[in-house]
Amino acid sequence: HLQVRLCYTALVETADKMIGELLAALDAQALPFGKRWYDTTTVILVGDNGTAGIHGGDGPVNFYWPPGSVKGEVREGGVRVPLIIAGKGVVSPGRISTTPVMVADLYKTVNALMGAPNNPNAAVEGRSLVPILNTPSDPYNLQRTGIYAETFNAVFVRGGGNTVHSQAVGTVWKRAATDGTYKVIKTGTKISPLYWSWSVDRLQYDTSSGRIFEVSTTETSIHTALEAMIDCICP
Repeated sequence: HLQVRLCYTALVETADKMIGELLAALDAQALPFGKRWYDTTTVILVGDNGTAGIHGGDGPVNFYWPPGSVKGEVREGGVRVPLIIAGKGVVSPGRISTTPVMVADLYKTVNALMGAPNNPNAAVEGRSLVPILNTPSDPYNLQRTGIYAETFNAVFVRGGGNTVHSQAVGTVWKRAATDGTYKVIKTGTKISPLYWSWSVDRLQYDTSSGRIFEVSTTETSIHTALEAMIDCICP
């Protein structure tokens, strides 16, 4: 799988180069009063999903996450992505926040950065991340139980007799919630009878290898809170 990993590395390098060109173009703009782009513009860079797996196996192409923790899954390697915010509104740039956030937070974040009001009655998930951008202390408490992720895939069966096409018979759902330390994963199928299986994972950081990995735990109070969060958002 060396070729796959080399290709992935080249794609990352190309993306990095293109982002650099974009920022250079912004910096070349003639702004009044000697201002630079980061005085007037906020740039948000975010990944859309985790690292893909290698064809023919479930290992990611970047060696970082354990098997099964890839794009299309709700384990960390499938949903944890880069999020970089730079420019106007960022206090003490160059720092790293460990506060758990999600893509759904960006709607309210952009609204707040633009000075647009956020309707508290609107059915929009997420929290504004502006307090994190303005506060060098870490982590910042966004006043919520945790963050969540969801994925689903259609289940197919092969047609019998003269039927040669596969037919979708249901949907398998994978839902997860995490508070940044613990993670609950809920997996089920829409095929009758309805069946849900649960797993609880603790996210630990292995300082010797630099990897984040998941091990089973039995903290029932945390499990209950995160389980309730999933059921509230995804009934």
